[in-house]
Order: sequence, then C-alpha cells, then structure tokens
Amino acid sequence: MRVLCDLLMAFSRGELPLETLANLPPGTAKSVLFGVIWPAWDWIHYPTLSWLTTAHTKDLAARDSFRCRQLIASSWYQSNWGPGGVRGRSIALSPVAARTGRWMTTEGGVRLIGSVKSGVTGDRADRVLVDDPLPAKSAHSERDRKRAKEFISETIPSRVNDIESSQIFYVMQRIHRDDPSALLINDPERRKDILHVCLPWRYDPEHPYLSEYDWRTEKDELIQPERYSDKAAQKYEKRLTPKAQLAQLAQLPGADGGVILRDQDWLRWGVGEPPAFLTAEQRDQWAKGEPPAMDYIFASWDTAFSVQETNCLSAFTVWGTFMDRIGRRHSMMVGADRGQWSPDELIRTAAGLHDREKSHGISVSIIEAKANGIDLVRAMRDRGLMVQAITPTIDKVARAYAVQPYHAGQRVWVPSGLKWPQRVIDVCSAFPENERTEWDWVDSVTQAMQHLILIGGLGADKLADLEQENIDEARQQMLLAEAAEQSWMSG
Repeated sequence: MRVLCDLLMAFSRGELPLETLANLPPGTAKSVLFGVIWPAWDWIHYPTLSWLTTAHTKDLAARDSFRCRQLIASSWYQSNWGPGGVRGRSIALSPVAARTGRWMTTEGGVRLIGSVKSGVTGDRADRVLVDDPLPAKSAHSERDRKRAKEFISETIPSRVNDIESSQIFYVMQRIHRDDPSALLINDPERRKDILHVCLPWRYDPEHPYLSEYDWRTEKDELIQPERYSDKAAQKYEKRLTPKAQLAQLAQLPGADGGVILRDQDWLRWGVGEPPAFLTAEQRDQWAKGEPPAMDYIFASWDTAFSVQETNCLSAFTVWGTFMDRIGRRHSMMVGADRGQWSPDELIRTAAGLHDREKSHGISVSIIEAKANGIDLVRAMRDRGLMVQAITPTIDKVARAYAVQPYHAGQRVWVPSGLKWPQRVIDVCSAFPENERTEWDWVDSVTQAMQHLILIGGLGADKLADLEQENIDEARQQMLLAEAAEQSWMSG
C-alpha cells in the first residue's frame, strides 16, 4: 500500500508521465485508495484542481465520489485540513448544493463523475481517473470490450483541461488479452508516453511487465501479505479457473494460448482402461469398442447466413447422454458434419437425423433462430418434428466461456478410432484465434453444451418431458448459460 501511495503522490507532483497505467489484482482496495483517499489528499496540496473520476457504471463512480465527500466532511479531516484545522488548510465542502455527478470544495476543487455506460458530460478536468472501465463479467463480450476501449481512446482524451499539463491515471485488472490495458501497452508508439506499473498477485521475477515499483524480491511473494496469509491466498486461488488466475491475479491474460475448449478436456471412449465409475454394461461396451447406450439423443445446428456465400457453411453435431453407476450424467458427441447445403438439402439433412432406422434417431433438433435457421425451424415443425429454436443473448466467445466449466468437468466424450471427432476438436481448440469461417462447429458445440447444462440433473423419465418444451423454455436455456458465465467470472 505504501508503494502505491508513493506512486500517487509522485503523479500528483508531476514527476511521472501525463498518462500512467496501473494493473492491480482484485482485492487490493484500489477503488478506495484511488477514488476516495487520493483526491482528498490531492486537494490538500493542490486545492483548486478539478477531478473527473470514471468507472464502468455511473453508480460505481458516484459511490466513490460520495465516499470522498464523506471523508472530507469527517471530523478527522476537518480538524486537520478544514477551516481552523491544525494543518493550516481550509478545505471544506462548498455550501453550493451538489448536483448529480458534480460537487465542489470551498477552495475551488471540483469533483466530476462519468462512466463507460453513460458517458461523460461536457465538463473537463485537470486530473482524470479511469477505474476498471471493463468489469470481469464482461471480459469475454466483444461488444463491451470495444465500448470500453473507445471510452479511453475517444472520450477520455477530450475531457482534459490542458493537453500539455492535465493528467490521466488508469487503474484496472487484466481480464482479457484484448482488454483496455492491451490498447494502452500493445501500441509501441503510445506506450512510449505511458508509465506502466504492473503489480501481480504473486511476485514473478520473470514477469514480462516487471515494474521498477514492485518492491518484492522473493518469487511468489504476495502483494499484500499483511492483509491475508498464504494459506488464505491459496484457497482463494483455487476458486478461480486457471485462465482467471493468469489474467486477474498474474496480470497475464492469454498466457495459456487463449484456448477455451481445450483438446485435453475431451474424453476418448474406448482408450485405455475403462473408468471405475462406468456400469458393468458400459465397461463391456468399452471393451468391445461400442458406444454406451444413450437415454437421450439430440442434434445442435448452426446454419449458414446465406447459401450464396461460398465460405458460409452450415454445421451440426449430434449428442447422446448416459448415466454412470453413481448417477452422474455424461454426454458424448456421436456425429458431426458441415456443408454448403441448399435450403432443400438442409431440410432433408436435418430431418434425416430424426430417422431411427437410417440415422441417429434424434429426439429433438436445437437450432439457432437466425437467417436460414428460421426457415429450417418452420420446415421441421411443419413435418411434425421436435425443434427448439434458440435466440442467443450473449456473443460467441462469451458462450464458449459459459460452457467451459462443463466441458472441463471430465464428462464430455467422443468416440475413438474415427477421424471426424478430431476435426471438430481441432476447430474448437483453436477458437477464437482461428478464422471466423470455422466457427460454425464451435457454435454447434457450445449450443449443445448449453442444452446439456440444462438437462444435467434430469433422469431418463424427465427427458421425454423436456422434448415437449416450447420456445420459452429454450429461452431459459440461454439465461442459464449467462448465469453460468457470471458464476465462473465471480469465482
């Protein structure tokens, strides 16, 4: 904490570049230090300066602004730096009524607020604080990342009083390889003018952004050992996924290659010794190279936006579920294909999957209701086939992260000895770094896993009822996926 205080005082004195970025892990009281204590201290020494403090939402910015007002109005602050105080200052709240997002001190200091979501008013300031413009729960939303980056690259630069002397301080945790911090430090030209202070959760002498302000010398030393023990820190770390540990704690997003749906998390049926949790029948099927008997089979479709585009393909995956001997539900991808089908070919292919004699005999088709998918849903229902039409509410990458805990839960299987499963796995494991034209299978897989999350605790007797659910229930499935994502991000 002392190092951060020294950093902020040096910034106030003008000893640092006009733009400074501090990357800090969660739980370091950065909002209190930067948004509450620092402005109150700064006005003691520079009483007429104006401050603009921003956060992701206006409520968060207003919260810290209010706390700062409370601190200045406190008897402790007033007895030291208020009128007649022992420190020889006259800092007090102005009697002029504060309006939403703006208040003043009697010495001329001004406090303004803004946010990524609601923007910033026409006011300008001498010091600008940007506190976590992108929340962790929005890390994998391409739309939210873009909005946060536009905020710090287009809105904030125009909100300073003087481009030669006004200062901007950014403080945030790393949460994605394409987050706002990346915008500031990955551009060689811009980085020349920015001081970057990176203080990871544990000290790493080989960290690529090792800072001269990091006082630690022992590898793995905690950032605030006076606040929590190593035992408590380890318990906290275990609550986070490996990717979250790298991003939010180590401040190294994407250090694991950016893989969301990892190859090693797919289990291969029939390879090696059968797991002890399988039933006797399933172990026999394993030995014979046969798939387990399924109690529920469905298809997941991602249709092309247009049949005229040569690089626009439709894709499907077929999935079955089975229960192990201790009552846990497992899933297996038992089929997959992709192609540039005409509308008639698409309908015949999708309908054919329902044929129990010639194909998989699926119970229901899960179809994203977009473009050709809308016509496919209508045609399938006209034929009396069971369909669930899905309308996604989160983007493709966020959907993949929403199902990541399920995929990594050691219950998702593929048959061994066949080439097609590995083709699907390769496309999924390369996402989102691969070409967008390859994302059709990824969409099919994540959509299927969202459905599997929904049915995870259902017995075979309840699955038949699920097949009769209508589109409103399909909507609930997407909300469940969003809840899974938020649960993962919150640790």
